Amino acid sequence: MTHPRNHFADSYTEARRKFLAAAKNADAVLGEYRHPLPGPCGEALFTDTALLGNSNAERLVIVSSGVHGVEGFCGSACQIALLHSGLLAGAKSCAILLVHALNPFGFAHLRRTNEDNVDLNRNFVDHAHPPTNGDYERLHPLLVP
Repeated sequence: MTHPRNHFADSYTEARRKFLAAAKNADAVLGEYRHPLPGPCGEALFTDTALLGNSNAERLVIVSSGVHGVEGFCGSACQIALLHSGLLAGAKSCAILLVHALNPFGFAHLRRTNEDNVDLNRNFVDHAHPPTNGDYERLHPLLVP
């Protein structure tokens, strides 16, 4: 069994290398989406995907990492450990999509936010059509007097 420390990386580049190697070893179908800006050492940045199981499966489980950039170190290690575990092999009715480094800029630059200083987990609401919540609207005056 691999020691948990071996799943972790010291940089975005190392995490990506380990993720891709583990995904290839697990016979995953790989995809990559290049970020337009470079990493801190000029390296190319990517959001990578690894699809395991039947691509026509009735169900799909999506496991992502790195939406908060620097938190990608832990999420990446979890995805790598999952790939090494062998638990994803042979799935027939469910496919697994691993999305590695949703915010590769933040991951590589050790930031929570992206290149525009946006926290992707807090800013995914369509502000042109915000959701309504009647219960919260009644509480708001109490929370923000």
